[in-house]
Amino acid sequence: MLLDDIIVYYYRSREVELTEVFIADGYGFSIDTNSTNPIAVGIEMDFSDYYNFGRQQAGKQRSLTLESTLRPQSNFSIELDSSYAQSLDLKGTIDGRFFVSSLRATYLFTRESFLRMFAQAGRERPLSTEIHEHYLLSLLFGWEYSPKSHLFVAYNETWADALVGTGLNRELQLENRVIVVKVTYLYNL
Repeated sequence: MLLDDIIVYYYRSREVELTEVFIADGYGFSIDTNSTNPIAVGIEMDFSDYYNFGRQQAGKQRSLTLESTLRPQSNFSIELDSSYAQSLDLKGTIDGRFFVSSLRATYLFTRESFLRMFAQAGRERPLSTEIHEHYLLSLLFGWEYSPKSHLFVAYNETWADALVGTGLNRELQLENRVIVVKVTYLYNL
């Protein structure tokens, strides 16, 4: 597994968030292997300024992202991504922790049909000791049943923790569940 890209970067930009204008600095590095290989991996570390909406002021953030792609067959791919970030106040004290992990799998039945699954889990602890969790599941089936004519069936659901009763107990609750069917047909005039 040979390295394909090694990137070290620095940037400075003028950012506008709500009524706040600030100069943001960012720097970091990323290392990737060739994405066309059966197994590809990548890592990125980033240190940057951002606008902290919880504190209504600019802050700093550091993050680590790990990515991998597996292709066990030419018509099947699996992508695993995980990111961990910490937000810091202006004194450098950690005031938030965020973790997101996702899985995307795509299977091509034929050149005209596929099934894609996306799942994501996240945990965050912003500005407090409370931990919040959220989950997403998405399925998409696509079929080109005639040239430039498609059928798509999508299913999405999201779950998040919420306060239960009058106490501080939290439990996962379904927030949203949607099924969408889309059919297109190309008419030749």
